[in-house]
This record gives sequence, structure tokens and C-alpha cells, in this order.
Amino acid sequence: MILPILASLFCVAGALAQSDGTFVLQAMAEVEIVQENPDGSQVVQRIPAETVVPGDEVIYTLIYDNQGTEPADDIFITNPIPEHMEFRRAADNPAGLETVFSVDGGHVFGPLSDLTVSDSAGQMRQATPQDCTHIQWQFTRSLAPGETGQVSYTTRLL
Repeated sequence: MILPILASLFCVAGALAQSDGTFVLQAMAEVEIVQENPDGSQVVQRIPAETVVPGDEVIYTLIYDNQGTEPADDIFITNPIPEHMEFRRAADNPAGLETVFSVDGGHVFGPLSDLTVSDSAGQMRQATPQDCTHIQWQFTRSLAPGETGQVSYTTRLL
């Protein structure tokens, strides 16, 4: 199966609170490729993920920007894991952000170590990254006017 990745990119959802409504969120999906230099050394580059095949990893990056004149408070960014994709890992957070996960379609969020799911026999077990349906970044501080940053996570096409 070949999946056009742009359809998944538009699943990005941001929920945030700011008095003047000028918090901007942009998203991109990329894959990493290895290019060989004439001297034989290799360089890893990221390029837009236009089409991927099963097993390919896609890196989703969300760029946030407080374009307002006031600090932005009570911000969280929620992103569903795209259909047919398996969550692999989140990048390290910038200071002042906490990453939490959902395994129930975005109803309950928490550290992955605190989440459980029911197995095929109906027994509860510890949730794994593959169980994640959503990822959320919660800002634990105000975002100053003009402040920008980014968060990212990696998935794999099933």
C-alpha cells in the first residue's frame, strides 16, 4: 500500500487559549534520506513526505508561534496519530513543555507509563507506544509574544 501522506498531515489539531487569537500552528511531514557525498561520507537530510510505503518512518513537526502582543497561557497542542501509522517516538521537548499521550481516541491523556489498554482476552495491560492514538504537548509556562518553537514525533506506516 502506498499512502499519500498529505492527507494525514491535515489531521493536525491544535487547541489553545490566547486572548488575542494570534497563536499560529504550522505542520509538516518529512522523511529522512541518506545522501552520499563525493568523498564517501553520508549526510542525512529531511525532505517532504509526499508518498510513503509500509515500513517508512514519517516525522511530523509542528511549529508554534505566538504572533500576539500578549503572553499566551494555557496552551496545549493535540495531534492524532494518523490512520495506518504507528507511533514510534517523540522528540525531546523544549523547556516548559510536557508530552502526554492518549490510547482511547483522545479522551484521556497522561504519561504513557500511567495508561493501560485491554488486550484481546479482556485483561488490562500497560500501554505501549503502538497503542497511542494521540499525542499532546502541554505548555507548563506562558509563551512570550514573538516566541516560536517546535515539537515533533515519528510514526511508521503499517
